[in-house]
Amino acid sequence: MKRLRHRIANVLGTTGLVCLAVQPALAGSSWLSSVTMEGGGKIAPAGTGAAAEIISRATSASSVFNISISLEENPTGDDDYTADPGAADDAQNKFEKKIEEFADAVFQMTNSKHKIGTVTIFRQGKQANNADVQWKENCPSDAGPRANPSGFGVSGKRIYFCTNWDGAPSLMDTPKGAGFTLAHEWGHYAYGLYDEYVANCGQNPETNCPIWLPRSTDTPSSPSIMHMQWNAAVAGGDQDWLEFSTADVEPYKTTADGDDKNAHARTFGENA
Repeated sequence: MKRLRHRIANVLGTTGLVCLAVQPALAGSSWLSSVTMEGGGKIAPAGTGAAAEIISRATSASSVFNISISLEENPTGDDDYTADPGAADDAQNKFEKKIEEFADAVFQMTNSKHKIGTVTIFRQGKQANNADVQWKENCPSDAGPRANPSGFGVSGKRIYFCTNWDGAPSLMDTPKGAGFTLAHEWGHYAYGLYDEYVANCGQNPETNCPIWLPRSTDTPSSPSIMHMQWNAAVAGGDQDWLEFSTADVEPYKTTADGDDKNAHARTFGENA
């Protein structure tokens, strides 16, 4: 399995892109975010008009994503990957291990077709408006991790993440808990998928809510990372929960389109 390669940058200019066989296309607002795809596809660099929207799309048998993270915290460490033993690097190692699990989850959820290449981290909230991920120390009390669907390659779109989240189980501040949760948000951000869990969307009747919000009457997809990544993060967890939903799992198994039983099915009429 291809593992994560990343560096942590304190200031601009300390990290460069890895040279790849195919020229990567820039994504979003950061020159450090890109995807190299077999089979084509272009992403407009920031500042080239039309809010740097993706100008063409293509499916790809294999892709490597380089991303950037703006981290509010300032963990001590040597600025180099891999995770090194020793108290001097313990704070930094904690984040590196979470990102390793995120990279492994992306590898798993795409059946090895997509990989995370280079991850550049800016400390103390630097480059927050340009990074793929804004990583706060604490999530707001009224909002957990979230992402702009189909946001990769679109200026101003990103994943909003945190180290501590009151609404999550104690797994959140663990390598697998954080890494797999970030992978769930990656499902929204990179692939445009919607949630497949059950939740009250906050209106009465809930049919007044947008179709892409989960409802208390929904039927969750099991297993699916867009439903419950925690089931893969627990000790001895089932790694099938890192997969996307397919025609072989409910609610899609007995009804081709899931009978509109969850937010993703309502939006697309298909499994993930």
